[in-house]
Amino acid sequence: MGKTLKAYLLGNPILYLDDSMVSFPFAKINALIYYLLINKTASRDELAALLWPDKSESAAKKNLRNSIYQANKHLGGEYIISLAKQILAFSEELTIQCDVAALLAEDDFDPTCYRDEFLHNFYVKGCEEYDLWINSVRIYYQSKFSEKLSAKVQNDIQNHRFGQVERHIHQLTQIDEFDESHYRLLMSYYHLRGMPSKAIETYVYLTDLLNSELGIGPSEETIALYKETIKSVQKHQDKPSHRLPVAYFSRPLQMAKYEQVITDFIADPHSQVMLITGETGNGKTEFVDRMQQINDHHLERVTLLAQSVYAKSPGYMWDKFLQGLKDVAETKQSEKFQALRYSQLQVGKEKILPYDQLVDLERELEAILTSSPLLVTIDQFEQVDLASLRLFNQLILEGGLSILFVCIGNGQWLTEVERILDHLQATGLSQTIQIPPLTADECNHFIDQLSQGLTPLSDNDKEKIYAFSGGNLLFIHELVRLHHEGKSYELLNDEMKVSIDKQCSFLSIQAMEILETLSFFPNAVPVPLLTSLINLPMMQMKRELQELFRRNLIAESCLDQDTVMIRIKAERIKFYLYSRQSQTIKRLMHGKIADTLIDNQGTYLFNSKILNQIAYHCRKADRTLEALEYELAYLQRDLKFKHELFPVYNQEQIAKVDPSPARQDEAEEKMMAIQQELKVMEDSYSTDSAYLKLQLRFLYIEGRFFIRIGHYEKGIENILSVIVKAKDIGETDYLLRAYLQMIYYCIQIDNAEDMAHYIDFAFELAVQQNDHESIGILLRLRGLQAIMVGNINLAEKYLRDSINMLTVNPMLENKYGINLAAAYDYLSEIALIEEDYDESIARQEVALAYIYGKDSQPSEVVLLIDMGIAHFAKGDYTKAFSYHQHALEIADHATFVWRRPQLLAFMAVTKALLNDFESAYQYLEACQDFLIDQKEKSRRDVGILNWAKAILSSLKWPVSFAAKLESRVLDLDRINNYKERATANLSLNRDVFERRYLDKTLGNN
Repeated sequence: MGKTLKAYLLGNPILYLDDSMVSFPFAKINALIYYLLINKTASRDELAALLWPDKSESAAKKNLRNSIYQANKHLGGEYIISLAKQILAFSEELTIQCDVAALLAEDDFDPTCYRDEFLHNFYVKGCEEYDLWINSVRIYYQSKFSEKLSAKVQNDIQNHRFGQVERHIHQLTQIDEFDESHYRLLMSYYHLRGMPSKAIETYVYLTDLLNSELGIGPSEETIALYKETIKSVQKHQDKPSHRLPVAYFSRPLQMAKYEQVITDFIADPHSQVMLITGETGNGKTEFVDRMQQINDHHLERVTLLAQSVYAKSPGYMWDKFLQGLKDVAETKQSEKFQALRYSQLQVGKEKILPYDQLVDLERELEAILTSSPLLVTIDQFEQVDLASLRLFNQLILEGGLSILFVCIGNGQWLTEVERILDHLQATGLSQTIQIPPLTADECNHFIDQLSQGLTPLSDNDKEKIYAFSGGNLLFIHELVRLHHEGKSYELLNDEMKVSIDKQCSFLSIQAMEILETLSFFPNAVPVPLLTSLINLPMMQMKRELQELFRRNLIAESCLDQDTVMIRIKAERIKFYLYSRQSQTIKRLMHGKIADTLIDNQGTYLFNSKILNQIAYHCRKADRTLEALEYELAYLQRDLKFKHELFPVYNQEQIAKVDPSPARQDEAEEKMMAIQQELKVMEDSYSTDSAYLKLQLRFLYIEGRFFIRIGHYEKGIENILSVIVKAKDIGETDYLLRAYLQMIYYCIQIDNAEDMAHYIDFAFELAVQQNDHESIGILLRLRGLQAIMVGNINLAEKYLRDSINMLTVNPMLENKYGINLAAAYDYLSEIALIEEDYDESIARQEVALAYIYGKDSQPSEVVLLIDMGIAHFAKGDYTKAFSYHQHALEIADHATFVWRRPQLLAFMAVTKALLNDFESAYQYLEACQDFLIDQKEKSRRDVGILNWAKAILSSLKWPVSFAAKLESRVLDLDRINNYKERATANLSLNRDVFERRYLDKTLGNN
C-alpha cells in the first residue's frame, strides 16, 4: 500500500509522511523535494546546477545521487525515480497532497491554504539561482492569492457575508502595503458597515505611509472615496449612531465639520474664524495638521504660534501675522509691511482702530493678498495678545478680506477674549469644533494601538490610565510609555507639566490657592469647609469659584440635599498641584484641615466618613497616633452598625451612622494593617497612655468583630486581653465594654453561668462609677440570664426594673430605645414560654415600635425572628413566614449570622406546613450548609437543625421527593435520631416552645 506525502509550502514549509512529520538531514534535500513538488519533473543536470553551482559537474551529480538516496531512505521507499535516464520525478506509488494545488484549483477557494509567502524563511546557502526561482514562484503565488482573495472579499461584501471580510483585507494589505486598491476596498467596507471613523483612520494611515515611504499622496480615486465618506458623516452627523472606539486621529464628526467649513469658505471667501478648542494635550494641533496634510485645498497658508512670554506685548501677534503674510504675498516690498506694523497704527483710546484707518488697512492688505484665499492658523490662541486680537476682530467683522483664521486653543480665555469669541459666534462669523477627551472605550482602543508589538496592558491598568488621564491624549501616550518602561505613573515629565500649567494659565493667585487647597483632599470638599480654609470675603470667593467653573477646572456634586461638594475635575491636575508642594507645606496644610474637621464635627460632614477624613489628614500631617485614633473610631462606627446586637448607647452614636456596611474582607484587611502599625510603634510608645488606650480600643474592636462573625475563639481572646489591660491602666470605660461583650458572647453560646459572673463584674463597676444608665442596661441582661436558668419570675422583675430605669424621661427613653426593645423582646419570650401567644405578640409589637427609625438591622432581625415564632406558635403560618422572610432579607444585607440556623429551620418547617415542600427542603439544606461552614457551632444551633429535621420527617412528603428523602439533608428513617439530637442540644429553659412542639408533634415516637 502506497504512502501519502502532505506538503505545506505556503508559509514555513512542513512535510508529513502519512500522519508523521518528516525531516531531512540537509537543507538541499528539502530544496530538491520542494523543486520536484512544484515542477513535477526536473533533469539531473538542472538540479545539480541549481543546488551545487560551485561544484564540478561530476561532483554535483554525485551529491545529487546521494541526496536522492537520503530522501528515499527517509521517505521509506523508492519514491524519487528516473522517468528516463536524466529526468527525475515522484513515483506514482507516492500520493502527493500539496497546499499549492488548493491555491491554484479552479473550484471553491479556501483562504486558509495561504498561511504566508511561498517557502517562508527557507534559504539554501550559496544557491543564488535557486533563490531566484523561489522569489519568482513566491511572487506568482502571492499574485494568485491576492487575485482570488480580492474577488472573494468583493463577493462576500456583495452578499453581506461580513464575518471574515476585514481580516481578509488586512491580509491583502500585508502582502502589498503600497497597493491602494486594497485600502480602497477596506474603506468601502467600513463605509458600507456604517463605520466612517475606521474608513477615515485607514485613509490617514495610507496618507502617512505613502508620504513617508514614497514621498507621494493618494490617488484621485482614493481621495474621492475619502470625500464621499466625509460627506456621509456630514449628512448623518445629527443622527444618533453607534460608533466604534477610534484612535485620536479618527474624529469623523470633527473632520466632517472641518471639511465643511473649508468648503464653504472656498465657495464664499470672506473673513471668518474656525475655533478648534479642547483641553491642552487633547490633540487639537495634531488634528489640524492632519486635516491640512490630507487636503490642502490649494489655499495659501500662514501658520503662527502664540507664546505666553509675549502675551502682554501689544501687537506682537499682529506683527507675526504680517511677517507670515509677507512670506506668501506676491509683493516683497518691505516698506509696505513696515507701514502696517502695530506700532505704526493709530490705535485710539478705546483700544481699537478708528473706522477710516480700518478701511485703509483693509485696502492695503487686500492689495498685498494674492487672488487665492488665505488660511491663517494660530496655535495656542489663548496666548494671543489682546491688542492683536482686537485688530483681528475688527477686520473679521468688516468682512472684506478672504481670510479664514483657524484658531487652536485650550479654552482658557481671558474674559475679554471670551466676549469677542461669543460675539463672532453670535454674528455667524465663527464656528467651533470641540476636540473632546477620549471616552473609556476610545482610550482602550488607543492604548492597544500604542502597545502594538509590546506586552498588552491589563484591563485594570487601562482603567488606571483612563482614571488618571481623564482621556487626555498626551497623558495616555506618556502613561503607556511609562508603563512599558516599568516606571511609575507618578513620574510626570516636563511636557505633561507644561500641559497642566497651560490649563491653569491666567488664573489669579486666589484661584490658584483654591485649586491647591482642593488638591490636599482625596475626594470632594464641602463648600463651607473650603471657604473656612481659604478665608476670602464671600463675594471674592464667589468670583474665583465662578472663574474656575467657567474654565472647567472644578466640578460640584451633592452629597445630600444640604451639602454641596467641590473637587478638581481632572485627577492629573490635582496630582500635579499636590506633588509640587514641599513636605513642610503638606504637613502644615493637612494639619490645619484635620484641626478644622475636628473642631467642626457634624458641621461639614454628617456621617462616619468625617472620621476617615480626619484620620487621613492626621496621617499626612505626621500625627500618627491621632490618625490611628480616628481610623479606629471610623472602623468601630462602621462595625457597630453592622454587627452589634441591641447595642449599648455610647458617645459615638450621636452622629448619623453611615448606612453603607463595610465588607468583611475589607474590615479584616484594615484591622490587619492597624495591628501591624501598632506593633511597629510598640517599642517607642510602650508607656505612652494615648498609645495604650489605642491598643486597648483596637483589641476591643477586633474582638467584637470576630465574635459577631462567629470566630469566637479569636474574639474572646481579644476581649479577655482588653479586660486585663483595662484593669492595668485603669480604663474603666473599656473595662465595662469588655464585660458587656463577654455577656453578649455568653448569650450566643448559651452559657448562663459565666454570663452571671460577667454581669456581676459589670454591675459592680457601674455602681462604682455611679452609672445609672449602665445599671439599667445590666438589669435587662440580668433578666435574660434569669430566663436562661429558668427563673421566670425573677427574670420579669429585672426586665421591668430595667424598663422603669430607662424610661424616667422621654429623652432617656429615646436614647435607649433599642435596649428597651430588647427588654420587651425578652418579656415576649416569657409569654411564649407561658403559652400566652397573644401577649407574646403584643409585647413584640412594642419592641418593634421602639426600634423604628433606629438604623439597627441586627436588632430588627432578632425581633422579626421572635415575632415570627410567636405567630408560628399561634398557628398563623402565613404571617409567621412573612416575618421570617423579612428578617432573612435584612440579615442577608447586613451579613448578620447569629440565629440564622433558627430562622432557616423555622422557615423550612413553616413552608412544609404550608405544603410547599420544595421550598421547605431548600431552607433546610441552607440551614445545614450554614452550620457545616461554621468552625465553632452553638449547641442550640445544632439542636434547632435537628428539631426541624425531626418535625419534617414526621410529615407526609410527596412521592416526587423519594430520592431526596434518603440524602444527607433529610432521611425519614432517622426521625428518632433527629429527635434525640434535638432534645440533647436545645436549651432547657430558652427553647421551651420548640421542645414542647417537638413532643406534641412526635409524641413517644
